[in-house]
Amino acid sequence: MKNMQRIKIKGHNGTWSAISNRRTSDGHTLFLMEHDVHGEDTACLIIDENAELLLEDVVNGFGDYAYALASETDTEIPDSQSLTRRVMVAR
Repeated sequence: MKNMQRIKIKGHNGTWSAISNRRTSDGHTLFLMEHDVHGEDTACLIIDENAELLLEDVVNGFGDYAYALASETDTEIPDSQSLTRRVMVAR
């Protein structure tokens, strides 16, 4: 796994560090990122293993990601395995 500490994310100020990650069923990894200076005082980001932004303004961890995807498809909120698989296949 890549070192996801103190990295810059395009379109966002400062540096960010991973506080959690999820591995998809097809081998990809998603990271929940927290700002290095502001920490819990600012919303998190979710990125992929290439540091590409998937979701911003995250306040409920990977649950926000599941909700965002479910809102796009108007279906039930998927479990984390099917959720991340769908995202990575769609990209």
